[in-house]
Amino acid sequence: MTLTIKEVTQLINAVNTIEELENHECFLDERKGVQNAIARRRKALEKELALKEKYVEMTYFENEILKENPNAIICGIDEVGRGPLAGPVVACATIFKFKSQLFGP
Repeated sequence: MTLTIKEVTQLINAVNTIEELENHECFLDERKGVQNAIARRRKALEKELALKEKYVEMTYFENEILKENPNAIICGIDEVGRGPLAGPVVACATIFKFKSQLFGP
């Protein structure tokens, strides 16, 4: 019995890597709905991979500091506003556990 497109989509959405997606039994299914589901999942996996690569790139300096001093505490600082001449400025600082991984756009 052939799986429905909805069932195939659920199987495809459970895949965690592009290699696994390409080797999945549903990859050869020629139905348009299945091929669209595969394309959507591939795009999502590529986006997730790009975010992870960007995270590794962005944390380079923190990792170098922590190699030298594993007990170092690193603080992220940001400010928003128009500057002291044009209006109020708000500043914020945050400290996360070192192994915290926050991915996002």
